[in-house]
Amino acid sequence: VVFAYYYFVQSDRVVVPYKEKEEGGTSRHYMDVYGSSVRYERISSSFPVVEEEEEVLKPVVIFLTGGAWIIGYKMWGALMARALVPFGVLVCMPDYRNFPGVTVGEMVLDVDYATQWVLNNCREFGGDPKRVVLVGQSAGAHLGSCVVMRKALMELNPKTSSSSKTTAPKPSYHLSTTYKNTDLRGFIPISGPYNLVSLRGHLHNHGLDQNVLLAMFGNELELHSPYHLFQRCLESLDSVDTKKEERGEEEEEDGRRVQVPDGLLPPMCIIHGTDDKTAPCQGAI
Repeated sequence: VVFAYYYFVQSDRVVVPYKEKEEGGTSRHYMDVYGSSVRYERISSSFPVVEEEEEVLKPVVIFLTGGAWIIGYKMWGALMARALVPFGVLVCMPDYRNFPGVTVGEMVLDVDYATQWVLNNCREFGGDPKRVVLVGQSAGAHLGSCVVMRKALMELNPKTSSSSKTTAPKPSYHLSTTYKNTDLRGFIPISGPYNLVSLRGHLHNHGLDQNVLLAMFGNELELHSPYHLFQRCLESLDSVDTKKEERGEEEEEDGRRVQVPDGLLPPMCIIHGTDDKTAPCQGAI
């Protein structure tokens, strides 16, 4: 009851299309924007005094809901908005298409397109485009991770990923948007599945038939597996003569710590419950 009352009555939710019909938009290419009517007041004494006429922009959270790539819907994240809006956060909740209407590849494109829209337009709702954090839960964490990793691959392979006039086919990881990972203040994936190849049997045993999973991913699990996309990033790094001091932290003995150039990925905070039985936390380590 609280959930429905907030979504339909109490919230200041504004519904906007992030992809117009002329661009191929559908009924699923809409976004809920929360907090645009709530005044934002800085509470930290470290900030300078702001003149009354000066515009004070809010930090922005893009929240990608879960739903096993099948039942995801922007409404599911309403309580996240309910928690953040009173603290002066502008919360943008994009919808995205689900299976069987589309495969995961199209869902990734929807998330990428929605992220570009927020960076371009959040200021109209009082948001600060320089303080945008991407957050995803479950399937949303997976889709957000795919976008971030593919953006990193494009940065590592600028010649093949560029939008220059060429007859050469774009690589499989190419995204048409223009923002970079450095345009995001951070990325927080929560309880996401990241290695889809190793999780295939596990998900099958938990009710997601492996044949359905393959169809959902267009028979290209590795292409839409954040773990494998990250491995491709490492391969690209190894193929470039990158100076050691430019590659971040040293690798630890157990091999779990990897070194990547500053700015290749946004600051990340991976959150995962240790008792998660659907997507085991080991995949997030």
